[in-house]
Amino acid sequence: MELKYYSLLFSIVGIAVLYVLSLLVQPTVISLQDLPQYEGKQVIVQGTVIKNYQTIYGSHLITLKENHTTATVFVEGSPSFIIEYGDTIQAEGAVQQYEDEWEIVVDDEKHISLLQKWQNVSFPLWQLAGWPERYKDTNVNVTGYVDVIYDTYFYLIDKEEKHSIVVFCASPTYGTLFPGKEVSVAATFIFDECTFRYALDVCKESHGIFFSQEEDR
Repeated sequence: MELKYYSLLFSIVGIAVLYVLSLLVQPTVISLQDLPQYEGKQVIVQGTVIKNYQTIYGSHLITLKENHTTATVFVEGSPSFIIEYGDTIQAEGAVQQYEDEWEIVVDDEKHISLLQKWQNVSFPLWQLAGWPERYKDTNVNVTGYVDVIYDTYFYLIDKEEKHSIVVFCASPTYGTLFPGKEVSVAATFIFDECTFRYALDVCKESHGIFFSQEEDR
């Protein structure tokens, strides 16, 4: 009779140990380019948001980019925070292939977390010039100096005057700009098909031009 109770006790202890171990074992953190190696497994990935779409069923499709690799994150439900292009997020879910594309299926919106808002990172112009495809169509915060000013746009240059970029800003509230003024431009980094060059487009409520403490160079 005692043997029966001991067996039951050992079984309960064994189940408890396995449960604790399952809580301690964390999904593997991987790069997006390694997704094919983890089909059917739980992983953690992170990247920059380049697309964010809510379906008619309330789920979210988020496209992440890491270096030159992109992947879709399918989220059941809505994340607890606002996602903008250029944000860096982390997602935990199962890897699967859908229509020849690799994606991460997140069954709980709590497994989506915000690592960094795009406004909190300031890029120099040389970084955008060196890797334009990395930042194309995302929100960026760029520092530089005002150069030539026109009615609806102006040129932003770096301190060494080696790089410049057009900043489109149709709002008349930027009348305080003048050449030589140091600013931070929060805008979408786009490719302008009319001029065949990259540009910054100040076109959303979260965008703007912010002045530095220094008035000029």
